[in-house]
Amino acid sequence: MEPSRFPERAVPLSAEETAGYFAREKAREVARRFPDCAVLGADTVVASEGAILGKPRDKADAKRTLSALSGRTHE
Repeated sequence: MEPSRFPERAVPLSAEETAGYFAREKAREVARRFPDCAVLGADTVVASEGAILGKPRDKADAKRTLSALSGRTHE
């Protein structure tokens, strides 16, 4: 497994489109470094009330985010 160096930034897309965009761009970045290899890109995006939640900054932020999502519908 080789992590991508693609920088994630907010993009004006739906959650589903954002996940696809990040997965493609991450795969392209890795493929440029390993041109003779097959590359599979993947990404996960969490959205609640129409807003995409970013990656937690630390464990405390992750705990706050999970608590806020608990018992609520999100995608």
